[in-house]
Amino acid sequence: MSRSTVLSYGVIFFSLGILLMLFNAPMVRLVGSIGIFIGSLSLIIFNSEKYKYLKLLHISLLQRGYNITFKKQRLVCLLLCFALFFCNSFSWGCLLYFGIISKLVFNIIGVIFILFLLPVFSSPDNIERQVADENADKLIDLMNKP
Repeated sequence: MSRSTVLSYGVIFFSLGILLMLFNAPMVRLVGSIGIFIGSLSLIIFNSEKYKYLKLLHISLLQRGYNITFKKQRLVCLLLCFALFFCNSFSWGCLLYFGIISKLVFNIIGVIFILFLLPVFSSPDNIERQVADENADKLIDLMNKP
């Protein structure tokens, strides 16, 4: 699955989930929370991968003698990840508050969400490093063209 597909589906599920949470029917709110769950999970994965890529690109450029940091872009990725995590927690917290789900279901959903996010914390592999190195070379070529 391409990154643009993950981004598109994530935005669609997250937006649809927020819209469904506005309704007063418990089942519709439950479906909305599931949409927010799927959307926020995919968007967190997208933004964390982007963060890792920008970090690897920065390291690759530093090794070649160029100090380009991408600090703002990396900060935005991190802030989006935290905001999406809190949006997901808030939507399930609302369901718990309104008595639509039990505390056990709330805790299980939280554990499942964290388990799905575990691969995000893995270290980058050789393929990701190679892509960052290739893109660093392309960026350097673009900067050196007259």
